[in-house]
Amino acid sequence: MVMVDLGTQPGRKQRIWQDAIAWHFGEADLSIQRPDRFVGRIVTLGDGPIRLVKVESDNEIGVRTRRHAAGDTEEVFVIALVNRGEVEFQQRGRTCVLSAGMTTIFDASEPYVIRHDNPADVINLTAPASLLRSFVRRPHDHVCRAVATRGLVGKVSRDLLVGLAEAARVGRGAVSHGSLQLALASIAVLLEEREPAQPGLSARQAAMLRRCKEIIDASVHEPDLGPKLLAHRMGVSVRCLHGLFHAAGTTVCGDVLAARLESSLKALGDPGMAAVRLKEIAFASGFANPSAFSAQFKKRFGRTPGEMREQLLARRDA
Repeated sequence: MVMVDLGTQPGRKQRIWQDAIAWHFGEADLSIQRPDRFVGRIVTLGDGPIRLVKVESDNEIGVRTRRHAAGDTEEVFVIALVNRGEVEFQQRGRTCVLSAGMTTIFDASEPYVIRHDNPADVINLTAPASLLRSFVRRPHDHVCRAVATRGLVGKVSRDLLVGLAEAARVGRGAVSHGSLQLALASIAVLLEEREPAQPGLSARQAAMLRRCKEIIDASVHEPDLGPKLLAHRMGVSVRCLHGLFHAAGTTVCGDVLAARLESSLKALGDPGMAAVRLKEIAFASGFANPSAFSAQFKKRFGRTPGEMREQLLARRDA
């Protein structure tokens, strides 16, 4: 843990804080305002490829340039969740301002600017690009795009990160790599759900895509839901349907699978369905094969359906 408090000499605060930020996120030009009143704390969790870094500080401006990144040997991404305060992120020509309960992603191996003028608490997950891309298809599409942690997936993601950050703060001991991977996977699902529309989509295409997703959500329990059935209900050809999803950077089958997994995740977290067998939840979410359901679920969320149910219900009881 790194702590800079009111008892630290103002002249040393800048150096201590800059060294701490550089150790966790890479070299950057960092400045703090009102050093005589500045306080900050950094706690970490994990010693594997995924690490949690919670940063609390009064204010700071961090600027990473190409000069700073020139010596990097590995591309690393950071998923940042603002737990308190308001923080501005700039990268790749985009700017987003996150308030409490919002998340975004940035590439720590590229130039960026991070700024907040008032006290803020940010929970960060750092992961190598090679690992993150197994969860998020195109990470750079999400850079500096604000996402609210709403809905079941959003709540699960935020609760996981806040819980892990609290474990780091109180020094509750080692946390398994699996817990950090689960947190990364859940945030990745949230990012993918809010994937920005492609600039090339016309207003008509965007409206059609929204209608497709409405039909998918309403029909997720049907095992036969796929390109042919969806095209029929939309009144278009299968070829046209595939073209629409391709223009949006996704696929029909991929979106159907995501909707089925979201449906099953919601059921697993419902106390009223705690006695329902896992295979029944699989069937109710449109999966014809419980084994395929389990495999896809673990691939997406990093946990088996049984393990996820246990964790979700335990959090409700806590």
